[in-house]
Amino acid sequence: MQTQATPPADGYGSVDERVLAAVRAVVGKDRAITDAGLVELYSVDFSEVRKGRAGAVVRPATTAEVAAVVRIAHAARVPVCVRGGGMSYTQGYLPQHDGTLMLDMSGMNRIDEINVTDLYITVETGVTWQQLYHALDGSGYHLPFGGTFSGERATVGGGLGNSATAVKRGEIFDGLLGMEVVLPDGRVLQTGSRATGRPVQPLPNYGPDLTGLFCHDAGILGVKTRATFRLERRPRGLQFATFGFQDTHRLIDVMCTLGREGLVTENAAFSAYHNRMLASQPRPPAADIKAMIGAIRAMAPTRGQLWRYLLAMARPGGMKFLGAWQHALNVVVDGYDAAAARRQLREVKRLATALGATPLPPGLAIASRAKPFYPIEQLMVGAGAQTSTFPSNRCTSYSHAHELNDLAVTFFAENEQFMREHDLLHTIIYLCVNDAFGIEPIIYWRDAMNPLRASVLSSPRRDELLSIPDNPGGRAAAIDLRRRLVERVQQVPGAHYQIGKFYPYQRDLCDDVARAALRELKALLDPHGIMNPGGLGL
Repeated sequence: MQTQATPPADGYGSVDERVLAAVRAVVGKDRAITDAGLVELYSVDFSEVRKGRAGAVVRPATTAEVAAVVRIAHAARVPVCVRGGGMSYTQGYLPQHDGTLMLDMSGMNRIDEINVTDLYITVETGVTWQQLYHALDGSGYHLPFGGTFSGERATVGGGLGNSATAVKRGEIFDGLLGMEVVLPDGRVLQTGSRATGRPVQPLPNYGPDLTGLFCHDAGILGVKTRATFRLERRPRGLQFATFGFQDTHRLIDVMCTLGREGLVTENAAFSAYHNRMLASQPRPPAADIKAMIGAIRAMAPTRGQLWRYLLAMARPGGMKFLGAWQHALNVVVDGYDAAAARRQLREVKRLATALGATPLPPGLAIASRAKPFYPIEQLMVGAGAQTSTFPSNRCTSYSHAHELNDLAVTFFAENEQFMREHDLLHTIIYLCVNDAFGIEPIIYWRDAMNPLRASVLSSPRRDELLSIPDNPGGRAAAIDLRRRLVERVQQVPGAHYQIGKFYPYQRDLCDDVARAALRELKALLDPHGIMNPGGLGL
């Protein structure tokens, strides 16, 4: 259905009465919402930076509805932004212009097909990583990439547009066979193996890789509505190890060595802030212990391994030992069977200890694989007095790993007085993925909860956290510190895991032809520039 609204003579339109009426004719009044509180919630993310304000939040239920709504926006030149679980800290879905039409894809959360004969799964892009994880329970198969730490709410579609990286192996594009994408004019495109019809063909690229055009595009080229991924047999052997370090350079040497050898599936380390937080946690309630045992039982390949995992977890003092270490490296080994995994783990321990690692009880590594998705409040709200938090990231080649870390450490040392004045804290998480080394510095400060942070609060701390007064000075200092940190770490060759509207992607491109080609592609698919203006710096 086409809107009757008249396109503006120049610039962007906005959600006015005519546009809203046309959209409601497609999705119904209850799914095209202008409530001020909801609009405000959908106009912020965890970056604490304000841009434009949405004009309406639209919740489509089908690809046909997405296509019809996008055609209406295209005709009226109304900007469109797409939100999945809202877990962005890169301004990825924030409206650049007032009156933007915000598509909430969380309602398109169906799993279309799980095919363990031909080894693929097709899902709508509003599916969360936690939902996908549980859907494959008991099937004997899994996705090599398991989702993000925020997978309790983060969606497949958000990950496709923003290069999700975290849980298990690699990144979201590993094993991606094809996508369904609604283009900015409302046409529906099938890419990769989906373009050849059903059943899904075994080759993701039968001809040019159109799927790749829409990967990590920050949502500027279209609305992803479906994705098909390759399934793999779950490993029959699982082994875990945790190592302690007092010296960061030894940690990085071990992580890069294990990465080069290809021995581990997960290779990530916490620093002192998180180690102290984990060490000080009280004994969890009985219900949480029962849930963890159930999760470990579900992931254990054999009964014997189940008991070994449980014995490793059931130690006096819990995680208190972590408080003595500057860094704790957690690794997971996936093997074809138990014997293969044990052989790999022996080699992991040999290499790590030769480089100065101290073996620790592996309970944290076991728990992280068994329950890979962290409660959102723990990710987005600090544990102590500094309640607000956001991360940034940078990854590089193994040969530049020490240089990248040294730049970040030196930066925080230089800003120690500034951070003390504004009551800011920081920590750094380290990870190796896809033959690259990465850091994720996290900055903490005390501040009132913005609407998105408030929406993820759990009841035990909700009243306390909602009573914190507004702290514009601390917030401005944290935003400034983060901006300057990103400027500093960009001195090392590399990339950012996400881009959104925060990282200077255009400046990172050293090739004028590449920049021109991206602009030309955007102009071809989206001549009015309505699809997530500002994404990728366009």
